[in-house]
Amino acid sequence: MNRDILTQDELKKLVSYNRHTGEMKWIVAASNRVKIGATVGTKRNTKDNKHNYYYRVVIKRKAYLVHRLCFLYVNGEFPDGIVDHIDGNGLNNSFDNLRIVNVMTNLRNAKRYTNNTSGTTGVTWSKQVNKWQAYIRDNTKLIHLGFHASIDVAITIRKAAECWCGFNENHGRLRIRVR
Repeated sequence: MNRDILTQDELKKLVSYNRHTGEMKWIVAASNRVKIGATVGTKRNTKDNKHNYYYRVVIKRKAYLVHRLCFLYVNGEFPDGIVDHIDGNGLNNSFDNLRIVNVMTNLRNAKRYTNNTSGTTGVTWSKQVNKWQAYIRDNTKLIHLGFHASIDVAITIRKAAECWCGFNENHGRLRIRVR
């Protein structure tokens, strides 16, 4: 067995995890900077998106995302796949808020991009035809949902397509800045 891989037993000797609140706390002083009872990890944003925050911690000289440690703590092994925060809050590590998904399912629970001008993901203004364009990406296929004179019609069609394609109800919600 590889000694560099953290096990459930090793993790449980270092931290406690409340699966209802999502809080992971140190139960030992793992270093001079770690205090017993302190929250495990520091808030870090992802490399590709400065608005998504997660707790990250270093244990045995290896960096871990705390939501992945929650799965190890409860299930005895690291998740095989992407851990999605159902409510979109990367700091909410309640076990009921975590699920293992593939890339497509994770994208279907994505927040609205900050450069969005219509207020709805998949609805943009087309200068070429002076109408609102609705579209959706289902797996790898981009589906054109038409040009519409009314933004309300374009949004309604886009929302119907989200249901049809199985998107999460949280898809396209506002990004919340965490400080």
